[in-house]
Amino acid sequence: MKYPFLMTKSRALMSNLLSRKDYENMMQLSSIDDLFTYLKHKTHYGKFLSKTTFNSIHRKDLELLLKKSLCSDLENLYFYVPEKAKEFISFVIDRYELENIKIIFGWLHSKRFPLEKESILFPVFHKNYELSSLVKNETFDEFMEFLKKTPYYTIIKAVYDNYLKTKKLFILTNALDIWYYTRLFKLIKNLGKYADFLKKIFFMQCKFLDISSIYRCRFLFGLSVNETKNFLLPIKEISEIPDIHILLNMTNEKEFFDFLTEHDGSQYFINIKNDLFAQNIDRADERILLAYAKKTLKKLDNGFDIFTAYIYLREYEYRDLVTVIESVRYGIQPQKAVRYLINGV
Repeated sequence: MKYPFLMTKSRALMSNLLSRKDYENMMQLSSIDDLFTYLKHKTHYGKFLSKTTFNSIHRKDLELLLKKSLCSDLENLYFYVPEKAKEFISFVIDRYELENIKIIFGWLHSKRFPLEKESILFPVFHKNYELSSLVKNETFDEFMEFLKKTPYYTIIKAVYDNYLKTKKLFILTNALDIWYYTRLFKLIKNLGKYADFLKKIFFMQCKFLDISSIYRCRFLFGLSVNETKNFLLPIKEISEIPDIHILLNMTNEKEFFDFLTEHDGSQYFINIKNDLFAQNIDRADERILLAYAKKTLKKLDNGFDIFTAYIYLREYEYRDLVTVIESVRYGIQPQKAVRYLINGV
């Protein structure tokens, strides 16, 4: 058994994750205040939420608390991972800096800004920027000037003219994803045999990212095969996967859809209506990764592998809670809302 202390810590945290019954109970609630009370008194979030003094809470404040809880968990686990893997976990935590930048780009692109900007963003730990400064940018020119002081400027600068020409937000967010996943792939590839599970699940994640990008570029944006290649990960191990080559050269959306429903993870695609495929392809990918993590957990006896599985499960729990918040807020019927959960099938 490798890294027994990390295994004990990770399994303890994993045992506290929300159950299917928790999601069913929360879907039945009628207000964000009720949801906050449930999380505070009946789930592992109580330890974090008990520090608050809210009598009534807005959904944005609750989402911020959940973001802080997620980031805090990962930051605390940083001290227990093997020394040679610390760069990996540090980079994973830094991803939330990128998520904030993508959120800002979304506001600028849509020209719609929330009143309380900072409360919507992820907290940052290693700080290539301050949140208070980030949210002051209200034009693309201001934001590009701000980014010059961060490692992310050269990434965006390389594709910015293309964004201005096409006005496709995907160009900016995809550039950040390519930079992040390519660097993380190299970090993970250089880890030892103790990280075999991480290598496998992250390889799957990169494959799904490219499949999603192919779908968007070919069928939503009408790009050619060569144009689409510019939006795929520059990772040889991914680009040489036969499925990627086949999907990239398809010209018919139904053919693309049918191919996925007949191959690996087909049970997660087969129930998606063809006209809703664009909305649900990412969710199907996440369900495949979650199912793989849960299935593999039973066989793992390596503390680092257990820790890696926890990262995925914890991330998907946060995303499902955001879905629950929105469902309760808009009064969506539980039997309908549960279909949108990553844990929903």
